[in-house]
Amino acid sequence: MKYFFIFLDRFLWAGSILSMLALVAVVLLQVFARVAMPVVPAWTEEASRLCFIWCVAFAAGPAVRERAYVDVDSFINHLPLRLRVLLAILIDCLLAGFTATLTYEAAKLMFAVKGHTSAALQWPMAVFYVAIWLQTLMLTIYLLQLIWRRISRYPHHIDATEEQLGEVR
Repeated sequence: MKYFFIFLDRFLWAGSILSMLALVAVVLLQVFARVAMPVVPAWTEEASRLCFIWCVAFAAGPAVRERAYVDVDSFINHLPLRLRVLLAILIDCLLAGFTATLTYEAAKLMFAVKGHTSAALQWPMAVFYVAIWLQTLMLTIYLLQLIWRRISRYPHHIDATEEQLGEVR
């Protein structure tokens, strides 16, 4: 399982970096065209939006692993350590359920737009909507991994001190 997540992390980061590089290239082309060309290509705005959507879709899962999402923990920090850990597991379970539901709905949406094309690029709209499916699927997978790690380490949390435990989240 460890090697699966190593591969997945590398694949997703590579996809995110390539999407960001494509975004920068398209935006630079758009700026250059506005300044130096008589006509701006109509597809650059839609292409930059597509690159941004894919960049976020690729980075969503690894962001869960690295705890890069914002959370409000002013209330949680005042709870006893044992309760904090249980609450973190509960919150992650709720989020995993929510993102799993979104994954299912995104798949339905992906198939619902079959046959439709984007206005400027003339690409299938599924290219846009599969990014939502990928993002929610990766969020679900990484949340489940986080839940598993927290549950498997839970007995160690009971006797740990704050210094030994580090950050509970």
